[in-house]
Amino acid sequence: VPVQFTMQTFVVITMSLICSRSTTYASLITFLALCGPRSIITSGYVVGFFVVPLILNNARYNGTFMFAAKVLFSYFLISCLGTVVLGQFIGYRAAWAGGFLFFIPAEFFKAVLTFVVVRGLFLKDRSR
Repeated sequence: VPVQFTMQTFVVITMSLICSRSTTYASLITFLALCGPRSIITSGYVVGFFVVPLILNNARYNGTFMFAAKVLFSYFLISCLGTVVLGQFIGYRAAWAGGFLFFIPAEFFKAVLTFVVVRGLFLKDRSR
């Protein structure tokens, strides 16, 4: 049974929005080194962790819709990459059900949380 709720994607996406690319990648590499060998089955999600900072790094709050779209796209991208790799091991139907659909409520919650936290930081920073 997959773990329904982790905060890994939240941390990766939030860091990608508020930290420099080098800080984000240094943190990701440190995290992976501390976790030890990872399962090849979850490598698609980890690949997504390294792709998202390329898209989001140093993104600016440029309106609610565009910012929310960037955050949602990032969660979607990580989930899709993870599902594609997982599907090679357990079959795409099982990966779709257990590696994508299963996580939608948790990923949506984390996307909203990311949006609220980071938007608040951007707006607070603008007011200075």
